[in-house]
Amino acid sequence: MRPSSFGLTISLLIAGTLWGCGGEPPPPAPAPAPTVAMSSGTPLETLFPLVDRNQYHYVTESDGGRGMLIARVRRDRPDGGTLQMPAGSKRFTYKPEGILLEREGMMPVYVLKQPVQVGNKWRGEHGGWVEIAEVGSAVQVPAGTYAGCVKTLEERGGDQPLRVVTTFCPEVGIVQLDAVSGGQFERAVLESYGAPVDLGPDGVTRIP
Repeated sequence: MRPSSFGLTISLLIAGTLWGCGGEPPPPAPAPAPTVAMSSGTPLETLFPLVDRNQYHYVTESDGGRGMLIARVRRDRPDGGTLQMPAGSKRFTYKPEGILLEREGMMPVYVLKQPVQVGNKWRGEHGGWVEIAEVGSAVQVPAGTYAGCVKTLEERGGDQPLRVVTTFCPEVGIVQLDAVSGGQFERAVLESYGAPVDLGPDGVTRIP
């Protein structure tokens, strides 16, 4: 499969521009020291958990064919962390009222916002309105079957219309993202996630 040009927004989550040129996957990070589990204690963290060193492998589909996308988590503080992707990094902060995407030189925007109920709306990353479209949904993707999921919909009109549906599942995060812009379409579905496997020179698996 080819590397995907798709950059997850986390709502994920479109890193850079939606239909920009793809880049090479980010280089593997050096092995860090053992980390201590962190939690913000905020109510929405379970729908978008940032567990240090976790990797998310997505299969993508678009008009150009199938691709792949890998997102790596860096959790360096209790109240948030960073997703590292081929098109760049996204920094998130957990707040009692929701999950913020930090943007350099711009106002932060919410990825998810309380209350988690159908119809709740807020301004999204791409200038449209984000609305909670479904709660308590069951979703099946290659990585597994999940319950209690939340779907958000961001829609933007005008000369550059955009429609992004993002599915968040408890204790996992984003499991599917569908984006349509004009006549272009791209989907990313979660294939696997978890801590990286450390294979030593002798081929023996070592737990980080």
